[in-house]
Amino acid sequence: MTEKITLNVKGMHCASCENSIKKAVREIGAKASVDVKAGKVSAEFDPAKVGMKELKAAIQKAGYKVV
Repeated sequence: MTEKITLNVKGMHCASCENSIKKAVREIGAKASVDVKAGKVSAEFDPAKVGMKELKAAIQKAGYKVV
């Protein structure tokens, strides 16, 4: 079963930012869609494999701030 969540993320400005976040989230086993203009990242993940802590850490490791 998958879970969906939308996070507010600061520091995104362009398509490169979008790609960086998608890659970081994909590397931990989740999927993400990114709305740079709105500052939102929607993630879909299996809570048995990926937790909120890992999701936030992956985005922050890519250089963005989850607020």
